[in-house]
Amino acid sequence: MQQGMLFHSLLEPGSGVYVQQLICELPGEMDWVSFRRAWQTVVDRHDALRTGFRWEGTDEPRQEVHRTAPMDWEFHEWTGLAAAEQEIRWAAFLQADRTRGFKLDDGPWLRWTLFRRGVADHRWVWTSHHALLDGRSYVQLLCE
Repeated sequence: MQQGMLFHSLLEPGSGVYVQQLICELPGEMDWVSFRRAWQTVVDRHDALRTGFRWEGTDEPRQEVHRTAPMDWEFHEWTGLAAAEQEIRWAAFLQADRTRGFKLDDGPWLRWTLFRRGVADHRWVWTSHHALLDGRSYVQLLCE
């Protein structure tokens, strides 16, 4: 299954095929640094989150688990923007994020983006490639 996902992703770069976006509304104040540190702990604990793929110079594609993984974090401060402008930017972000895809050989293999829309109003996007995670994996990791 993963080999097929890799094949289609390489065949159609920028298509967003197999790119997943988990979107969460996070009400309340937030400690961005602690949130990021907690996710680093999760990535360090799970091999699948540090997995890349090699296909050049090999007979068949293979997975490679790395000791560490580059983490791609973004923070957007939108508290000064009107709600309508936030929604326009939100839609543009989601589309650009999906078509951006991933470098499945070198990483980063995951992206986390946090949007602060108000003092106690956040939206978080966790973007990944389906070759690394499925829906059941998300649930397990979020429970952690």
